[in-house]
Amino acid sequence: AYDWAVRGGHLDLAESIKAEVEASQRGMELNEDGTGFADDASVRAKHPAWFKTSFYDLPEDLVEAREAGKQGIMLFISAERCSYCQAFMDTSLKDPQLQQRLRTNFDVIGMDIFDDSEMVALNGREYRITHFVLAARASNTPTLMFFGENGRLLARVVGYYPPKRFGILLDYLESKAYEEEHFRDYVAKRQQPVSGAAAITQDDLFESPPYSLDRSIVTADRPLMVVFENTGCEPCQRFHRRVLADKSIRRLLREFDSVQLDANEVASKVVTPAGSAMTPKAWYRELDLSYSPAVLFFDRQGREITRLDSEILRFRMEGTLQMVLDGVAASEAQLQRWRRDKVIQSLQKSAAM
Repeated sequence: AYDWAVRGGHLDLAESIKAEVEASQRGMELNEDGTGFADDASVRAKHPAWFKTSFYDLPEDLVEAREAGKQGIMLFISAERCSYCQAFMDTSLKDPQLQQRLRTNFDVIGMDIFDDSEMVALNGREYRITHFVLAARASNTPTLMFFGENGRLLARVVGYYPPKRFGILLDYLESKAYEEEHFRDYVAKRQQPVSGAAAITQDDLFESPPYSLDRSIVTADRPLMVVFENTGCEPCQRFHRRVLADKSIRRLLREFDSVQLDANEVASKVVTPAGSAMTPKAWYRELDLSYSPAVLFFDRQGREITRLDSEILRFRMEGTLQMVLDGVAASEAQLQRWRRDKVIQSLQKSAAM
C-alpha cells in the first residue's frame, strides 16, 4: 500500500500508511516458534531461489517431476504482501531437514495471486494465474496444493503451518497415508493433548445452544461466524488470548452472529446454514477441515464466504472480518485482493479531491 501511494504521488497517504505499519511492527505478533509476524503492508515476500522455474504448464511440470523420481509437484500460492507467506518461507521452508524432504519428493512451483501470466492447469484448461487461483478457491495465502500421479490432489493446506505441523504433513505425504485417510484424521492420531490444557475457552461473544443456523429459507440480519475448537488445543488458546481478546476484533464481531462448536462433539446436533441437522463433529468433517481452531464465515443467505483453517493472528482476522462485512461474494473472497482494491479505491478518491 505504501509503494502504491508513493508511486501515485499521494505522499500524505503514504506517510499515514507508513506510520500505521511502524505501529504494527512495534506490536508484532509471534507464532509458537517465537518468529515475528509483521503486518502484510510491511512485507515484500519473495520465493526462494530453489523453487522451480516454471512456464506454468502444470501437466508438463508433473511429468518432469515424476520422471525425476518424485511424487509430484507442490504449488505455493502466495502474494507479495503476505506476512504469513514470508513467515512460512522463513521458518518451515528454511528448516534444512524439512526443505530437503520437500525437495526430494516434490518440485515446488511458486505462484502469485496477482500474476496475469498464462498457464495450463492439470485438467488441461488454460487460465491466467490470477483467474486460476480464484477457481482453486485460494482465498487465503499461502495455499499449498500437492499433486501426484495422474494429477491427483494429494493434500491441500491453507495458511501458515509452523515447522512441527509442516513436518507432520510431509510424513503424511511420504508415507502415502492419503491412500487410506484424510490428513485431519492422520494428525489426530499423532497429536497429544497439551498437559494441563484447559477446556475450550468460553466467551460471551458466542451465542448459547441450541444452535439453529438455518438461513436457507429466511435471510438473516447479519453474517455468521462459526468457530470449531478442541479441548487440549494450544492454538485455540492462543486464538482466544491474542485474537478474540482484542478490542478492535470484539467491536467488529458485534456485527456478526457468532457460534463456538467442539469439533469432536457427537452428543448434540446443530442445524447448519444450509438447513441440515448434524453433530458438530460430522459437520467439521463434511466441511473438510483439518486444523483447530477453524473459523468459517457465512453471508446472510447461508453461503460460505471464506474460512481460516490454520494459525490465526489478529491482523488476518481483522481483515477477514472487514472483508465479510464489506459484502464480498464467495467467488471474490481473496483477502489480499480485497485489500489491494481498497487501497486503489482510496487512492482514486484521494486523487479526485
